[in-house]
Amino acid sequence: MNQTRQARAGVFLLAARFPGMTAGQVLADTVEAIVAAEAAGFDDAWIAEHHFMSYGVCPSAVTLAGLALGRTSRIRVGTAVSVLSSRHPVALAEEAAVLHHASGGRFVLGVGRGGPWTDLEVFGTGLDRFERGFPESLDLLCAALTRDRVGADGEFFRFREVPMSPGGDGMPPPLVACTSPGTVALAAARGLPMLLGLHIGDEEKAALIADYRRIGAAGVSGASGVEHVAAVVGHVADTTERAVAELTAAMPGWLEPGLAGYVPVDGRSIPERDIAAYVDLLCRIHPVGSPDHCVEKITRTYRRTGLRHLVYMVEGGGGPPPPPPRHHRAARGRSAAPGAPRLAVHQLRLLVQDLRPGRDEVTQGLGGGGVEDGDTVTVLEGQAHTEVTLQRAAHRVTRQAPQELAAGGLVRRRCLVVGERGARPVTPFGQFADHRPRVGERVADAGDERRVIDLPRPGLVEQIVGNGQRHCWVSFRKGLISTLGKAG
Repeated sequence: MNQTRQARAGVFLLAARFPGMTAGQVLADTVEAIVAAEAAGFDDAWIAEHHFMSYGVCPSAVTLAGLALGRTSRIRVGTAVSVLSSRHPVALAEEAAVLHHASGGRFVLGVGRGGPWTDLEVFGTGLDRFERGFPESLDLLCAALTRDRVGADGEFFRFREVPMSPGGDGMPPPLVACTSPGTVALAAARGLPMLLGLHIGDEEKAALIADYRRIGAAGVSGASGVEHVAAVVGHVADTTERAVAELTAAMPGWLEPGLAGYVPVDGRSIPERDIAAYVDLLCRIHPVGSPDHCVEKITRTYRRTGLRHLVYMVEGGGGPPPPPPRHHRAARGRSAAPGAPRLAVHQLRLLVQDLRPGRDEVTQGLGGGGVEDGDTVTVLEGQAHTEVTLQRAAHRVTRQAPQELAAGGLVRRRCLVVGERGARPVTPFGQFADHRPRVGERVADAGDERRVIDLPRPGLVEQIVGNGQRHCWVSFRKGLISTLGKAG
């Protein structure tokens, strides 16, 4: 059996302030979205950092990450990114080390060069530091995270050697936001993983990764075998048309004033961005659409780029309340703005928890045949192998042998199958009214375990039965089960 690298999925939070929201509401909701992401099974959450603009109202990603780490127990929390051109590298290393040790190793630091914006003037670091000082800043940061003592005698930093306490022992290397061949070369030369942004598609991501690998092939230590991270917009609705319409309606109200907040410190002109065209681009190149459409987009990104770690920007629908999906009538008229990231997290759970062609890919020799109704297949869910029999009512083959993998001289075929989780009896909490459960509603599981669960997406009520209390059967769409192979 051939097993590939595990895929990981995170949420990416810009702390975007949409019309009608205060900065305080946005920050509080950002933390709540991370709590929801942990409950939904995401691997990590990443917080962006911006200054003096509504595009993102978190000026200290490290500070907000500390709060989020205190509210959670499993999920990793990172910065995407801390702006290194506006910070002293040693101070940032100290803060990162505090979070690393206090959280039990769940903090991940991401850094970026930033831009020629007014924060350089406000914080006194200056334009020269942005234009020429990033390599020196990055090297000093890495030294402060990995050494017991650190000193500097460079162009931008000069100070006597001091002990690092706490040190960053055990911390993963920082990620570097890479938007150009220059920053790619900088990261590759140091063997640091890249964070690739929202504004580029699969082709551009693949090209930057290829550049990074070429540097590794040239003999730069540590540049090969590094796991990179890419940010994508993630938005799921009943249909692709509805998902695109929701983002097209909501995002311009955030992007237009938000992007206007980028003010160059030296008065240089910057090209104006066509907001409508930008939203259209994001919807086309990212998983925005129906569950099946998003599955297709994500698997295509995996195949085209080799990436196995995507982080989903979940705030795109955070403006006006989106049209409710089918089976979501009870939510009609409810304000969606404060809870939009949390709602998007639950909707994406369908994909990132159940779409695991990368988390645990299983290949079995299928010979020349495909997978049909009645076939018994081996499924890897989590760490357990189980055999299931495909039934027309419960499974649908979505991809037959998209590629062949050579393993041990044998050709192994793969396929992806969509199935049903099955039915689960639930009782609405509180008033046992005869109604359809809706997204986020707390219900009591009436199965073998009586426990409280949150519905991750609209449940389809199949049956209402009454025996003292009202119960209803809610089916959960399983999404992409796994990569399958016929058993035996």
